[in-house]
Amino acid sequence: MKKLLLLLFSLSFIGQSNAGEYSYECTIENLYQLKNNGELEKKSQIEQDFFQGNKFYVNRRNGQITGITLPTDIAKEVRVINRGSSKHNFQTIAVFENFSDDEWQVLSIEEFTEGKIKPFIAFAVTGITTGICE
Repeated sequence: MKKLLLLLFSLSFIGQSNAGEYSYECTIENLYQLKNNGELEKKSQIEQDFFQGNKFYVNRRNGQITGITLPTDIAKEVRVINRGSSKHNFQTIAVFENFSDDEWQVLSIEEFTEGKIKPFIAFAVTGITTGICE
């Protein structure tokens, strides 16, 4: 039984570390907020320093996100909106239950971008997050 649990535990990390056909490994580069005049501005340097370089992993089959930033493990619903192609972004949405209303998070990865590196943008409680995925 212990060997089986160890094997399952190990396989969960293998899935996270192998980005590509079944998952993305993403790195946060910048964090923005929307100003009252509709323009974007970078969040404070403290917030930038906290989030910049953080990694998260996206399951391309079900849209689940694992990692310190943007996790969906407590979401009441996670859905892949678009699986991505040579012409379209990969997109996923997660809905989180809140006391007064639902909160949501949207992630869009430019799957159609040539090469291994794909830019992403995410809209979440933390703000507007951008970076790259592989």
